[in-house]
Amino acid sequence: SKYFPLRIHLINVLNAISRTSKLYIPTAPLALDILQTGELFDRKPIASTKKTPDLDFTLRLKKKEILTGPCQQALISETLKALENYFDCYRLSVGFPEMIFPTLVTLRKFSRKTRVTRWRTEVQALISKLTKWSDAIKPKRTQATFGPANVSRAAAFSTTLEREEHERSLRQKAKADAQVELDKLETQQKHMDKEDDDGSDEQTAENVVDEDDDDDAGDEDVDEESGRKKKKQKKKRDSVVEGNDDLVEELELSSSDEEND
Repeated sequence: SKYFPLRIHLINVLNAISRTSKLYIPTAPLALDILQTGELFDRKPIASTKKTPDLDFTLRLKKKEILTGPCQQALISETLKALENYFDCYRLSVGFPEMIFPTLVTLRKFSRKTRVTRWRTEVQALISKLTKWSDAIKPKRTQATFGPANVSRAAAFSTTLEREEHERSLRQKAKADAQVELDKLETQQKHMDKEDDDGSDEQTAENVVDEDDDDDAGDEDVDEESGRKKKKQKKKRDSVVEGNDDLVEELELSSSDEEND
């Protein structure tokens, strides 16, 4: 158990390899084995005032240190994070609901046995996330027309979901970027309107009487300049919205073309 930090590092490395190479590397049992260590997590940890160890820069722990609360909290958090990263690699797989079943059983058992409220909360949060991912896959795979033996169709199923998710994220990013630009333009417009109002308030009645002609010409110049700025702002705002609509339309067209192919 003193080498649990090293194991977590290796699990994370294998998860990264699996994500980039699209190879199935089952690291969940290695992580669950940490949670099933009865000598550590079946009893309440020893209270300690020591600082929580940074497992990112740790390979082994002292035996006495492992029994303390801060150390066990770090081990639990990093183990659950490694499990989440592992299942995130396969959450678009057609067999994901069956894949998470043994892990859910182990996590629920750990949640019932642990005496630490914080650990129970973190485990239940992971269970909730895995269940949510599973529920998102089930309606999509009910429409599948192939069986488990058809590996190529199963791979195409995951590829299609990945493409849809990527396109959805691009649309959301495009809309968010467009909204930021619109907010900036609105702020600039309000600032310009405020400057125009402040400029008109500063004119006194005496200047209006004594320099009537000059003021009229100045007002016309200000109004003309303000009008040009407003037109420029409106044109920029329209171009941002139009560019966002073009991006969404292009994504939809590319998606429909790939589905037809």
